[in-house]
Amino acid sequence: MRKDFTPEINKLYVFEQHCLLFIKSGSGIFEVDFKQYDFDGNKMIFLSPGQYFRLLSGNFSILQFEFTDESIADARKSRFLFKHLISLGHVNLDRKKPFYLKQITGFDPAKKGINLLHHAIEDWMILNPFRATQEEIDLLFDVGEIIDKRFTEPVALADVSSQLKQKPWKVQNVIREKLNITVTAMAHKKKLLEAERKIAFTSLSVKEVAYELGFRDSDYFFKFFKQHTKQTPSSFRELFNFNSNDSFIKDISELIDRNFKEPVKMGFYAGELAMSEKTLSRKLRDKLGASLTDLLHKRKLKEARKLICSGISVADTAFELGFKETSHFSSFYKKYTGASPSQLTDTPAGH
Repeated sequence: MRKDFTPEINKLYVFEQHCLLFIKSGSGIFEVDFKQYDFDGNKMIFLSPGQYFRLLSGNFSILQFEFTDESIADARKSRFLFKHLISLGHVNLDRKKPFYLKQITGFDPAKKGINLLHHAIEDWMILNPFRATQEEIDLLFDVGEIIDKRFTEPVALADVSSQLKQKPWKVQNVIREKLNITVTAMAHKKKLLEAERKIAFTSLSVKEVAYELGFRDSDYFFKFFKQHTKQTPSSFRELFNFNSNDSFIKDISELIDRNFKEPVKMGFYAGELAMSEKTLSRKLRDKLGASLTDLLHKRKLKEARKLICSGISVADTAFELGFKETSHFSSFYKKYTGASPSQLTDTPAGH
């Protein structure tokens, strides 16, 4: 099925089938599985059954494609798109590819969905977010699938390695190098995600959630949850429900959009939002997992990429963003991205 999808601010959309959301235009911050993402147009994102989408700020024009289980099974390597090991599965669309720009809006997933997924998988492989070989990528997702099936019980490296017929050191090395995590930590992340879902979307008691997730002791689950989220299960449930009517993320995002080029500080933003600096700092940490400085830098970097990719020189971009010297801007950009802004001049728009 294909349809237009225009999300409303703070409304929760839960998907029952595998979905592709093609962001045609717009920009903003949205949330999937309790994580926030800052995206703009010309992107495809992939969501699995049970995942949700919530727009926190901005606006998007989106085409939504839904796929049957059969088409997902037939599309070899579709798990690269829909099983999110660390971050959200997405593809940056190349404007030079007529396949996407001229034909995607005419696709009928019931007839051509497999072909669409094959092209998306090819682009994901080019993006190669893990900077890994094909063998390493397969191993990463194999481990992820084992954990998805067994996360309610203790997951040992030796057991995973034995099931994959691989040496334990090899499995651990690939996981550490490509995901910067351990097998045990991967299992904890999966268990935490399922805990967050049950706390947010069900009325189960903390004790019942603990039992369903394999914790024998609800007190241990309480400590586990608070250690990883910095919140108690009850406060997490209250905050998630409160967010449905909370405009904070929308308000702070719009305020940053209007003022990120100016040398204003925490006091200005706190005053504009009618709260103390301490309260603003706490809300940014709880709801966006970032400081005001982080968000301002991220917004400047986003604008820099947009300007340079549109043909604006590095020097003019630096001036537009309020830097007195081009060298200061270049140092700032390289510090946070690891690359020189001049490298963007060779990058197609939309990446």
